[in-house]
Order: sequence, then C-alpha cells, then structure tokens
Amino acid sequence: SGYLPPVGSPRGEPQTRRFEMMGRTGNIYDFVRLSAALFVVYGHGFALLNLPAPGLMNVGIHTFGVQVFFCISGYLITDSWLRDPNLGRFLMRRALRIFPALFVVVFICVFLLGPALTTLSLTEYFGQVATRAYLRNIMLRINYVLPGVFETTPYPRAVNGSLWSLPIEFCCYLGVASLGTFAL
Repeated sequence: SGYLPPVGSPRGEPQTRRFEMMGRTGNIYDFVRLSAALFVVYGHGFALLNLPAPGLMNVGIHTFGVQVFFCISGYLITDSWLRDPNLGRFLMRRALRIFPALFVVVFICVFLLGPALTTLSLTEYFGQVATRAYLRNIMLRINYVLPGVFETTPYPRAVNGSLWSLPIEFCCYLGVASLGTFAL
C-alpha cells in the first residue's frame, strides 16, 4: 500500500504514540487553538475599526494566531494520515471536516444574513450576479461580496473574510495525502 511504519523514537515508541503523549489527547492543543482563535478575533477587531492591530512576534496578533492555526493543523493532519494511511478515508474525513460546515455558513450568509442586511431590495439582491457568485464559496472558489451588505465598513461588502484559508487548507490536505501515498 506504500505505507511505511512510523519511525521509532529514541525510547523505541512509534512517533504516533509519542505525538499522543505530547498532548494530542490532552488539553494543550485545545488551549493553544483557543488562544490562537482569541488572537485572530482580537486582532481583526482592530482591523475592522481601521486601527493598527497590536503585534506579537513581529507580526499583527491576528496574523500570529493564523500562523499558529496552520502549524497545529499541520501536526494534526499529519497525525490523522499516520493513524490511518488510507487515501479514500483520509480525503473523506477531510472533506467532511470542511464542506458540511461551509455549506451551512454560505447558505446562512446568502439566504439569511444578506437579505437581512442588504441596502438593496430583495429582488435586486437576489438578482445580482454577486449573490449567485457567493454560492461558489461552497466549491472553494472564494468570493467575499454580497451586494448591498456592509457597504460602509472599512472593508466594504466583505462578508466572512476568513474563507480565504479554506482553499489553502484543502491544498495542504492534498499535499499530506500525496506525500503519504508516495511514502515521501
């Protein structure tokens, strides 16, 4: 199947077991992820007010939070592959991780948030190409604009700016799957 068993640690335990001992099954990853999420929300609050965000490690605190998320995701996704190096199951788990929630979020934005907040009539709102284009987010074709929504904010018409990370995340999933499949 192309799978190589995990390399042993200096003590002879498999790497995946060592990874679990480092806190995967404990609370440290949850704590770090919660901290990173708070950094992202806090830093973006400044950006949305058109103010400079506080910094941490020579970057904006929200950027640092995103970097922490990507780093932890790399460890967790790699561990997921190592625990079950089956390409079909891995991709199914990754797809189920992203697409059901993405579908719900996009649906809520287009059919609840948009109509409630748009400055346009509902006929105009639903008649706009941009409204239909926002639905492409479900296919990871990111579009932030809903017509008439958030027109006067520092980032006019931008709805759910965090969607930018999903295509990158999915490409990383494909990268881990490729590396694992070809035992690189």
